[in-house]
Amino acid sequence: MKLYVGFIVFLLYCFGDTSSAKKARRSDSWCYKAPGLSVSQRKLCFRVLGLETAIKKGIERGLSECEREFQWSRWNCSALVNKSLLERAPAGTREAAFTTALLSASIAYSVTKACTAKNVTECRCEGIRRPRYGQTWKRKGCSANAHFGTYSSERFMLNDRRNKSAIDTLVMKHNIRVGLQVLQENRVAKCTVGKTGRVKSCHLTLPPLHKISRIIKGKYHLATRVTAHKRGKNNSPFLRTIERYRDRPNGKRPRKSSLVYIRYSPTYCYRQNEYGIPGTRGRRCQLNSLKEGDCTLMCCGRGYKREAKLQKRFCDCKTSVDKPCSCKVCTDVIMENKCM
Repeated sequence: MKLYVGFIVFLLYCFGDTSSAKKARRSDSWCYKAPGLSVSQRKLCFRVLGLETAIKKGIERGLSECEREFQWSRWNCSALVNKSLLERAPAGTREAAFTTALLSASIAYSVTKACTAKNVTECRCEGIRRPRYGQTWKRKGCSANAHFGTYSSERFMLNDRRNKSAIDTLVMKHNIRVGLQVLQENRVAKCTVGKTGRVKSCHLTLPPLHKISRIIKGKYHLATRVTAHKRGKNNSPFLRTIERYRDRPNGKRPRKSSLVYIRYSPTYCYRQNEYGIPGTRGRRCQLNSLKEGDCTLMCCGRGYKREAKLQKRFCDCKTSVDKPCSCKVCTDVIMENKCM
Protein backbone atom coordinates (compact mmCIF):
# COMPACT_ATOMS: atom_id res chain seq x y z
CA MET A 1 0.00 0.00 0.00
CA LYS A 2 2.78 2.41 0.92
CA LEU A 3 4.53 1.56 -2.32
CA TYR A 4 1.32 2.28 -4.29
CA VAL A 5 0.78 5.66 -2.55
CA GLY A 6 4.42 6.57 -3.15
CA PHE A 7 4.04 5.74 -6.84
CA ILE A 8 0.94 7.97 -7.11
CA VAL A 9 2.78 10.86 -5.41
CA PHE A 10 5.67 10.37 -7.83
CA LEU A 11 3.30 10.55 -10.83
CA LEU A 12 1.63 13.71 -9.51
CA TYR A 13 5.03 15.28 -8.93
CA CYS A 14 6.24 14.48 -12.44
CA PHE A 15 3.08 14.87 -14.52
CA GLY A 16 0.69 16.81 -12.36
CA ASP A 17 0.27 20.57 -12.62
CA THR A 18 2.64 21.76 -15.31
CA SER A 19 1.00 25.15 -15.86
CA SER A 20 3.98 27.00 -14.40
CA ALA A 21 6.33 25.07 -16.66
CA LYS A 22 4.15 25.87 -19.67
CA LYS A 23 4.13 29.56 -18.76
CA ALA A 24 7.91 29.51 -18.45
CA ARG A 25 8.25 27.89 -21.87
CA ARG A 26 5.81 30.35 -23.40
CA SER A 27 7.57 33.36 -21.92
CA ASP A 28 10.75 32.23 -23.70
CA SER A 29 8.98 31.71 -27.02
CA TRP A 30 9.13 33.95 -30.09
CA CYS A 31 5.49 35.04 -29.82
CA TYR A 32 6.03 36.48 -26.35
CA LYS A 33 9.28 38.21 -27.29
CA ALA A 34 8.19 39.69 -30.64
CA PRO A 35 7.54 43.44 -30.18
CA GLY A 36 4.06 44.84 -30.73
CA LEU A 37 1.96 41.66 -30.76
CA SER A 38 -1.35 41.85 -28.89
CA VAL A 39 -2.35 39.47 -26.09
CA SER A 40 -4.82 37.71 -28.41
CA GLN A 41 -2.13 37.19 -31.04
CA ARG A 42 0.25 35.70 -28.49
CA LYS A 43 -2.43 33.28 -27.29
CA LEU A 44 -3.29 32.24 -30.83
CA CYS A 45 0.29 31.05 -31.38
CA PHE A 46 -0.16 28.20 -28.89
CA ARG A 47 -3.67 26.98 -29.74
CA VAL A 48 -2.38 24.63 -32.43
CA LEU A 49 0.93 22.78 -32.21
CA GLY A 50 3.38 24.05 -34.81
CA LEU A 51 1.43 27.22 -35.60
CA GLU A 52 3.88 29.56 -33.84
CA THR A 53 6.81 28.46 -36.01
CA ALA A 54 4.73 28.82 -39.17
CA ILE A 55 3.56 32.33 -38.22
CA LYS A 56 7.11 33.38 -37.38
CA LYS A 57 8.43 32.17 -40.74
CA GLY A 58 5.54 33.84 -42.53
CA ILE A 59 6.20 37.23 -40.95
CA GLU A 60 9.95 36.99 -41.54
CA ARG A 61 9.53 36.02 -45.20
CA GLY A 62 6.86 38.66 -45.72
CA LEU A 63 9.03 41.45 -44.33
CA SER A 64 11.98 40.20 -46.37
CA GLU A 65 9.87 40.36 -49.54
CA CYS A 66 8.63 43.81 -48.56
CA GLU A 67 12.19 45.10 -48.14
CA ARG A 68 13.20 43.55 -51.46
CA GLU A 69 10.29 45.11 -53.36
CA PHE A 70 10.97 48.60 -51.96
CA GLN A 71 14.75 48.54 -51.60
CA TRP A 72 15.12 51.54 -53.93
CA SER A 73 12.21 53.59 -52.57
CA ARG A 74 12.22 56.19 -49.79
CA TRP A 75 10.03 53.84 -47.79
CA ASN A 76 11.79 50.49 -47.72
CA CYS A 77 9.69 48.61 -45.15
CA SER A 78 12.26 49.12 -42.40
CA ALA A 79 11.31 50.23 -38.91
CA LEU A 80 13.03 51.72 -35.91
CA VAL A 81 14.17 49.46 -33.09
CA ASN A 82 11.50 48.42 -30.54
CA LYS A 83 8.65 49.34 -32.87
CA SER A 84 5.83 46.90 -33.60
CA LEU A 85 6.83 43.95 -35.73
CA LEU A 86 3.77 44.31 -37.97
CA GLU A 87 3.64 48.11 -38.31
CA ARG A 88 6.16 49.31 -40.88
CA ALA A 89 4.30 52.46 -42.03
CA PRO A 90 1.88 55.04 -40.56
CA ALA A 91 -1.60 53.55 -40.14
CA GLY A 92 -4.03 54.12 -42.98
CA THR A 93 -1.42 54.94 -45.62
CA ARG A 94 -0.84 53.24 -48.96
CA GLU A 95 2.32 51.61 -47.55
CA ALA A 96 0.41 50.25 -44.54
CA ALA A 97 -2.12 48.75 -46.97
CA PHE A 98 0.65 46.96 -48.85
CA THR A 99 2.26 45.68 -45.63
CA THR A 100 -1.05 44.37 -44.27
CA ALA A 101 -1.92 42.54 -47.49
CA LEU A 102 1.56 41.06 -47.94
CA LEU A 103 1.89 39.89 -44.32
CA SER A 104 -1.55 38.27 -44.36
CA ALA A 105 -0.62 36.46 -47.58
CA SER A 106 2.84 35.42 -46.35
CA ILE A 107 1.51 34.09 -43.02
CA ALA A 108 -1.16 32.09 -44.87
CA TYR A 109 1.54 30.92 -47.29
CA SER A 110 3.77 29.68 -44.46
CA VAL A 111 0.95 27.98 -42.55
CA THR A 112 -0.22 26.26 -45.75
CA LYS A 113 3.30 25.01 -46.46
CA ALA A 114 3.56 23.73 -42.88
CA CYS A 115 0.22 21.92 -43.25
CA THR A 116 1.36 20.22 -46.44
CA ALA A 117 4.54 19.11 -44.66
CA LYS A 118 2.40 17.90 -41.68
CA ASN A 119 4.21 20.24 -39.29
CA VAL A 120 0.98 21.75 -37.94
CA THR A 121 -1.64 19.68 -36.14
CA GLU A 122 -5.38 20.03 -36.82
CA CYS A 123 -4.90 20.67 -40.53
CA ARG A 124 -4.70 18.26 -43.40
CA CYS A 125 -4.22 18.23 -47.14
CA GLU A 126 -7.12 19.69 -49.08
CA GLY A 127 -9.74 17.08 -49.81
CA ILE A 128 -9.88 15.30 -53.16
CA ARG A 129 -12.88 16.44 -55.21
CA ARG A 130 -14.58 14.81 -58.15
CA PRO A 131 -13.70 16.34 -61.54
CA ARG A 132 -16.16 18.93 -62.83
CA TYR A 133 -18.04 18.35 -66.06
CA GLY A 134 -15.64 18.85 -68.95
CA GLN A 135 -12.62 18.98 -66.65
CA THR A 136 -9.74 16.91 -68.02
CA TRP A 137 -7.94 16.43 -64.72
CA LYS A 138 -8.72 15.16 -61.24
CA ARG A 139 -7.13 15.94 -57.92
CA LYS A 140 -4.74 13.44 -56.45
CA GLY A 141 -2.08 13.71 -53.78
CA CYS A 142 -1.59 16.37 -51.13
CA SER A 143 -3.01 19.70 -52.32
CA ALA A 144 -2.00 22.86 -50.49
CA ASN A 145 -4.72 23.49 -47.88
CA ALA A 146 -4.89 27.25 -48.34
CA HIS A 147 -8.23 27.38 -46.51
CA PHE A 148 -6.70 26.56 -43.13
CA GLY A 149 -3.77 28.87 -43.89
CA THR A 150 -6.01 31.82 -44.79
CA TYR A 151 -8.25 31.17 -41.78
CA SER A 152 -5.28 31.16 -39.38
CA SER A 153 -3.72 34.23 -41.00
CA GLU A 154 -6.96 36.21 -40.92
CA ARG A 155 -7.53 35.42 -37.24
CA PHE A 156 -3.96 36.39 -36.36
CA MET A 157 -4.02 39.67 -38.31
CA LEU A 158 -7.50 40.70 -37.15
CA ASN A 159 -6.48 40.29 -33.51
CA ASP A 160 -4.14 43.27 -33.96
CA ARG A 161 -6.59 45.93 -32.77
CA ARG A 162 -4.44 48.13 -30.60
CA ASN A 163 -5.57 51.79 -30.65
CA LYS A 164 -7.41 51.42 -33.95
CA SER A 165 -10.45 53.49 -34.92
CA ALA A 166 -13.49 52.00 -36.66
CA ILE A 167 -12.34 53.10 -40.11
CA ASP A 168 -8.78 51.83 -39.47
CA THR A 169 -10.24 48.43 -38.58
CA LEU A 170 -12.42 48.38 -41.71
CA VAL A 171 -9.46 49.28 -43.92
CA MET A 172 -7.29 46.64 -42.24
CA LYS A 173 -9.96 43.92 -42.75
CA HIS A 174 -10.33 44.87 -46.41
CA ASN A 175 -6.58 44.77 -47.12
CA ILE A 176 -6.13 41.48 -45.23
CA ARG A 177 -8.72 39.87 -47.48
CA VAL A 178 -7.09 41.32 -50.60
CA GLY A 179 -3.80 39.61 -49.68
CA LEU A 180 -5.53 36.31 -48.93
CA GLN A 181 -7.50 36.51 -52.18
CA VAL A 182 -4.28 36.93 -54.17
CA LEU A 183 -2.88 33.79 -52.52
CA GLN A 184 -6.01 31.73 -53.17
CA GLU A 185 -6.32 32.78 -56.81
CA ASN A 186 -2.70 32.05 -57.70
CA ARG A 187 -2.41 28.44 -56.63
CA VAL A 188 -0.94 26.30 -59.39
CA ALA A 189 -1.97 22.80 -60.46
CA LYS A 190 0.95 20.37 -60.84
CA CYS A 191 -0.12 17.44 -62.97
CA THR A 192 0.94 14.01 -64.18
CA VAL A 193 -0.71 12.21 -67.11
CA GLY A 194 -2.20 8.80 -66.43
CA LYS A 195 -1.69 5.61 -68.43
CA THR A 196 -4.72 6.25 -70.62
CA GLY A 197 -3.48 9.73 -71.46
CA ARG A 198 -6.95 11.21 -71.02
CA VAL A 199 -7.25 12.32 -67.41
CA LYS A 200 -4.42 14.04 -65.60
CA SER A 201 -3.89 13.65 -61.86
CA CYS A 202 -3.12 17.00 -60.28
CA HIS A 203 -2.55 18.59 -56.92
CA LEU A 204 -2.61 22.29 -56.10
CA THR A 205 0.60 23.98 -54.99
CA LEU A 206 1.52 27.51 -54.00
CA PRO A 207 3.48 29.78 -56.35
CA PRO A 208 6.77 31.38 -55.22
CA LEU A 209 6.15 34.06 -52.60
CA HIS A 210 7.91 36.70 -54.69
CA LYS A 211 5.17 36.27 -57.31
CA ILE A 212 2.54 37.03 -54.65
CA SER A 213 4.46 40.10 -53.46
CA ARG A 214 4.85 41.35 -57.03
CA ILE A 215 1.09 41.11 -57.63
CA ILE A 216 0.34 42.94 -54.38
CA LYS A 217 2.85 45.66 -55.28
CA GLY A 218 0.96 46.18 -58.52
CA LYS A 219 -2.17 46.71 -56.44
CA TYR A 220 -0.21 49.13 -54.23
CA HIS A 221 0.36 51.45 -57.20
CA LEU A 222 -3.37 51.31 -58.04
CA ALA A 223 -4.66 51.60 -54.45
CA THR A 224 -7.93 53.47 -53.85
CA ARG A 225 -8.41 56.19 -51.26
CA VAL A 226 -11.54 55.69 -49.15
CA THR A 227 -13.50 57.25 -46.32
CA ALA A 228 -16.09 55.91 -43.87
CA HIS A 229 -19.85 56.51 -43.95
CA LYS A 230 -22.42 55.47 -41.38
CA ARG A 231 -25.84 54.02 -42.00
CA GLY A 232 -28.64 52.07 -40.32
CA LYS A 233 -29.92 52.18 -36.79
CA ASN A 234 -26.55 51.24 -35.32
CA ASN A 235 -24.65 53.77 -37.45
CA SER A 236 -22.33 50.98 -38.57
CA PRO A 237 -19.54 52.39 -40.76
CA PHE A 238 -18.78 51.23 -44.29
CA LEU A 239 -16.18 52.27 -46.86
CA ARG A 240 -16.74 54.60 -49.82
CA THR A 241 -14.17 55.59 -52.44
CA ILE A 242 -12.95 59.17 -52.86
CA GLU A 243 -12.66 60.78 -56.28
CA ARG A 244 -9.01 61.16 -57.17
CA TYR A 245 -9.09 64.73 -58.45
CA ARG A 246 -12.09 66.25 -56.65
CA ASP A 247 -11.11 64.82 -53.25
CA ARG A 248 -14.68 63.98 -52.25
CA PRO A 249 -16.65 60.75 -51.77
CA ASN A 250 -18.39 59.43 -54.88
CA GLY A 251 -20.65 56.90 -53.15
CA LYS A 252 -19.05 53.82 -54.69
CA ARG A 253 -17.80 50.84 -52.77
CA PRO A 254 -14.14 49.92 -53.31
CA ARG A 255 -13.44 46.80 -55.32
CA LYS A 256 -12.80 43.68 -53.27
CA SER A 257 -9.58 43.12 -55.20
CA SER A 258 -8.20 46.66 -54.66
CA LEU A 259 -6.01 47.85 -51.81
CA VAL A 260 -7.49 50.82 -49.93
CA TYR A 261 -6.02 53.60 -47.80
CA ILE A 262 -7.42 56.65 -45.97
CA ARG A 263 -4.44 58.94 -45.39
CA TYR A 264 -1.83 60.41 -47.68
CA SER A 265 1.70 59.13 -47.11
CA PRO A 266 4.43 61.31 -45.57
CA THR A 267 7.57 62.00 -47.59
CA TYR A 268 9.61 59.44 -45.57
CA CYS A 269 12.57 61.81 -46.02
CA TYR A 270 13.28 62.49 -42.37
CA ARG A 271 13.34 60.44 -39.19
CA GLN A 272 10.00 60.49 -37.35
CA ASN A 273 10.13 58.50 -34.13
CA GLU A 274 6.39 58.71 -33.43
CA TYR A 275 5.64 56.86 -36.68
CA GLY A 276 8.71 54.63 -36.66
CA ILE A 277 10.08 56.20 -39.86
CA PRO A 278 13.91 56.00 -40.02
CA GLY A 279 14.30 58.49 -42.90
CA THR A 280 16.63 58.21 -45.88
CA ARG A 281 19.87 59.49 -44.34
CA GLY A 282 22.64 56.94 -45.01
CA ARG A 283 20.57 55.05 -47.60
CA ARG A 284 22.20 53.88 -50.83
CA CYS A 285 21.11 55.59 -54.03
CA GLN A 286 21.82 55.34 -57.76
CA LEU A 287 23.17 57.91 -60.22
CA ASN A 288 20.58 57.19 -62.85
CA SER A 289 17.42 59.25 -63.09
CA LEU A 290 15.73 56.57 -65.21
CA LYS A 291 15.76 54.02 -62.38
CA GLU A 292 14.23 53.70 -58.94
CA GLY A 293 16.50 54.89 -56.16
CA ASP A 294 17.76 57.98 -58.01
CA CYS A 295 19.89 60.07 -55.63
CA THR A 296 17.91 63.25 -56.32
CA LEU A 297 14.65 61.65 -55.20
CA MET A 298 16.01 59.30 -52.56
CA CYS A 299 18.02 61.98 -50.75
CA CYS A 300 15.19 64.55 -50.82
CA GLY A 301 17.49 67.30 -52.13
CA ARG A 302 20.03 66.95 -49.29
CA GLY A 303 22.72 65.62 -51.61
CA TYR A 304 24.80 62.47 -51.39
CA LYS A 305 28.37 61.37 -50.79
CA ARG A 306 30.47 58.75 -52.54
CA GLU A 307 32.14 56.10 -50.40
CA ALA A 308 34.68 53.45 -51.35
CA LYS A 309 33.84 49.94 -50.20
CA LEU A 310 36.26 47.00 -50.30
CA GLN A 311 34.80 43.70 -51.43
CA LYS A 312 36.74 40.43 -51.40
CA ARG A 313 36.22 37.60 -53.88
CA PHE A 314 37.94 34.43 -55.06
CA CYS A 315 39.89 34.80 -58.31
CA ASP A 316 42.55 33.09 -60.48
CA CYS A 317 41.26 29.65 -59.56
CA LYS A 318 43.32 26.72 -60.85
CA THR A 319 42.48 23.05 -60.97
CA SER A 320 44.66 20.04 -61.67
CA VAL A 321 44.45 16.27 -61.44
CA ASP A 322 46.96 15.97 -58.59
CA LYS A 323 45.99 19.04 -56.54
CA PRO A 324 42.64 20.37 -55.33
CA CYS A 325 41.24 23.64 -56.62
CA SER A 326 43.26 26.63 -55.38
CA CYS A 327 42.20 30.27 -55.61
CA LYS A 328 43.57 33.66 -54.74
CA VAL A 329 41.63 36.29 -52.82
CA CYS A 330 41.19 39.50 -54.80
CA THR A 331 39.93 42.81 -53.44
CA ASP A 332 37.68 45.07 -55.52
CA VAL A 333 36.97 48.71 -54.78
CA ILE A 334 33.27 49.47 -55.18
CA MET A 335 31.96 53.03 -55.09
CA GLU A 336 28.66 53.55 -53.28
CA ASN A 337 26.45 56.64 -53.17
CA LYS A 338 24.80 57.38 -49.83
CA CYS A 339 22.30 60.07 -48.88
CA MET A 340 23.49 62.83 -46.57
